[in-house]
Amino acid sequence: MDWLILAGSLTAIVAVAALVHCLRLGDTAIENAAHAIKLAEDNLPGFEADSAIISTDREAAIVRGKNRTAALIKRHGAQFAMREMPLPLTLTQDGETCIVDSGELSFGRVSLSLSKEDADKLLTLV
Repeated sequence: MDWLILAGSLTAIVAVAALVHCLRLGDTAIENAAHAIKLAEDNLPGFEADSAIISTDREAAIVRGKNRTAALIKRHGAQFAMREMPLPLTLTQDGETCIVDSGELSFGRVSLSLSKEDADKLLTLV
């Protein structure tokens, strides 16, 4: 009887894992610059985006606004967290990684892994 319960439990776990995989739950990434712009404009009231740079791991982005602000976007679990910040931003560069400190303890830092080309664009963006 115990083996039957164990087999049923394992079958249920595998079925739930397959369902999560098929529905792509938890597979959250910023698809491209247009997706980052849409996230910023949809979630930050009055924000009008100009351009965006996304991290190569697709977990963070910086979106420049038309009114001398920028939206910092980072993955937070299966969702995205974002903040609107005034320009210029304070950047720290460590090789191919750029770190932006939001100045808010609850939001923290946004780390972007960038190609050389995107790192150069970021310096002119913010």
